[in-house]
Parts: sequence; structure tokens; C-alpha cells
Amino acid sequence: MRRLLILSVLLEAVLGNENFVGHQVLRVSAADEAQVQKVKELEDLEHLQLDFWRDPARAGDPIDVRVPFPSLQSVKAFLEYHDISYEIMIEDVQLLLDEEQEEMSAVARTRTLSTDTFSYATYHSLDEIYEFMDLLVAEHPQLVSKIQIGDTFEGRPIYVLKFSTGGTNRPAIWIDTGIHSREWVTQASGIWFAKKITSDYGQDPAFTAILDNMDIFLEIVTNPDGFAYTHNTNRMWRKTRSRTQGSLCVGVDPNRNWDAGFGKAGASSNPCSDTYRGKFPNSEAEVKAIVDFVTSHGNIKAFISIHSYSQLLLYPYGYTSEPAPDKEELDQLAKSALTALTSLYGTKYKYGSIIDTIYQASGSTIDWTYSQGIKYSFTFELRDTGRRGFLLPASQIVPTAEETWLALLTIMDHAFRHPY
Repeated sequence: MRRLLILSVLLEAVLGNENFVGHQVLRVSAADEAQVQKVKELEDLEHLQLDFWRDPARAGDPIDVRVPFPSLQSVKAFLEYHDISYEIMIEDVQLLLDEEQEEMSAVARTRTLSTDTFSYATYHSLDEIYEFMDLLVAEHPQLVSKIQIGDTFEGRPIYVLKFSTGGTNRPAIWIDTGIHSREWVTQASGIWFAKKITSDYGQDPAFTAILDNMDIFLEIVTNPDGFAYTHNTNRMWRKTRSRTQGSLCVGVDPNRNWDAGFGKAGASSNPCSDTYRGKFPNSEAEVKAIVDFVTSHGNIKAFISIHSYSQLLLYPYGYTSEPAPDKEELDQLAKSALTALTSLYGTKYKYGSIIDTIYQASGSTIDWTYSQGIKYSFTFELRDTGRRGFLLPASQIVPTAEETWLALLTIMDHAFRHPY
């Protein structure tokens, strides 16, 4: 059996498609700081090709790691030798990917020409998402427009949907999804948000008041190159697809590339790392496009970047333990937003600053937006808490988007009612 699995992996490598047969996701429980440091030793062993879905940060926090089949025996032996407990969260990653692809193929055969009949309960390719955006603009030309804010490293257009009821340079809210390309529930939620905006305007008085006074910018696919790569080659790809001079490794973590604490602890200087920060701030075309847009607009009041997974609502800072000047207000707003979110399906979230709630992260999106004077800067980590992680079943897309929308509405309404 072991020979067959290894042969399968080798064949896929030759054919150009990453195969995850036999890969397992382990949840590691480090009881104390010494065990955390031992797990970090595993992280440094590049030949094991471990993919940390949740990084080792502090004792007591779960550490989720995808272990390739050839490394399983060594990793489990290491953990057992050091009395570090673990459980298997996902028995075989490829089985989940096969289910995902089968469902997507069925939907692709029944492509729709209307956003009313579009399938919101499945995952879609980059081309399908861009087609959806065009349909939405065509159906609501007085409310929605599509703007291109840049091009990716590989030359793909970077699109943002603008929802506006008129006026120029009005106060605005920014929402982006999919900056980490493998976090598919975020792009899928972004599609649902776009449809929800057009459906609720004129129907929901609270939301209508917001859009009558503020614009909303929604970037559904923030990392198009990486997202296309997750569909075509490697479903587990996180970074951009840029090239780093002097290295064979590809890509930069676009959530470590911002000019806020850049280069400090919480990001890697190794181009092969999934948290590689890049050679300099804003080196990534995808990040620079947003930076230029935000800077030139000058009137964005809330900036919300949506990730998965872990069920968290985070605010600055990530690179320093110094409290944000607006910490008290941000904390109360996060609490209110999560009260609204939980009211729908009972989903439980945690909230707080990035560094206190999850781990130290330098060069992150919302630390930069907050430094630019955008007070209401938040990051969501959507469902789940690790049972399926980045491979959340498509059946959870709509419930995830529905509950998240209630939290978004709370933040947007607060930004509308508390101008600064």
C-alpha cells in the first residue's frame, strides 16, 4: 500500500497536479512552552514538507498541520517520543478534495445566466466568479460597477465591485475576501455578499440607509493568481505566485507584505515559507493595488479583510502587543458584531487583537489600514475551528455567509453612525 501511495504522488508530480493521497491533518496539543518549541523544530525541517494550518504560537492553543504521507511516520514518532499529544483531524486529504471536485464539476455543467439561479452553495473557479460579477453589474447597472485596480504578477486583472447610489468620493467601506488563495469559503462568501447587497438595498431599511450615504467596495478574489493555482495545480496553495530572485521557491504571503511592522517577528524571511514576507513592503502587485486604491481614495472608514478558518474576529495590532489607541471601541464593536453573528446559528467566535487572540503577525493588512487612519479595521477568520479547516464542505458556504453578513452589517452600521 505504501508503494502504491508513493507511486501515485510521483505520477501526479510528473503530470503537474499536486496530489494529497494519504496526507493527514493532525491537531497537535502542546502542553507547555517546551513542547511548543519542539513543534517549532518540526516546522524548520523543510524536507518533511509540513503545512501548518495553525502555527505553533503558545501553549494550550491547537496546532493543525497537514503532513504528507511520506512524512507521517517520522512526525508521529517525533511527537510520541516527546510526549506531545495529537489527534487525526483529517484521515486522507485527497478524499475530501475528490468530493469537492465532483460537486464543482456537476455545477459547472449547469452554468447559469442569472444571479438569481447562480449556485451559491458550491465553490467556483476564477472565471466563474468573474462571470458572476459581470452578470451582477448587468442586472444592476445603477447600483453596481466593476473597476480594475491593477494586474497580478501573472497579468490577471484585479477587479473590485463598487456598490454606490451616487455621489463622488463618499465615505466608503472596503471588504476583501480570498487574500489567502486556499481559503475558498471566503471567496464563496464574497459572492453571496455581493448578491445580498443588491437584494437588500431598498428592502432592509438599516442597510439601505448605509448605502444611501456610503459606498461599498468588495474585492471577491484578492489573490487571483494564487486562487487560479488552487484550482489548476495545488488546492493547498496560500501565497501569491510572484518570483523571488535567488530562490526557486514561489510566492509571498500577501498578509505579511504590508508596511506595518514589516520584517518584525511573525513573518518569515525564507522565500520557501508560507509566511514569507517578501523582499520589501508592498512588493506584491496584489497588495500594492489595494494600497494605491486606499491611499488615492482617502475616505475609507471601515476596512474588513476576511479569512478562514478558526472563528475569530480580530482588530489591530498583530506586530506589537501595544494596545491600539481605539482598542476599547474596537473591542466593544467586535463583541456586538459577534452577538449578531451568533444569533443566527449559534456559531461561537472569539475576538480581540491579533497578537493576543491568535499569534504575532507582522506586515498584516489591517495593521496597515489602521495606521492609515481607518479606525474600523477588522479581520474575520470564518468557519470552522479545524475539523475540516480549509476544506469546509460547500454545504456550509451559505450558512457561513449568512451569519457573517449580520456581523458585517453591525460594523458597517457603526461606521455609518459614528463618523470621524
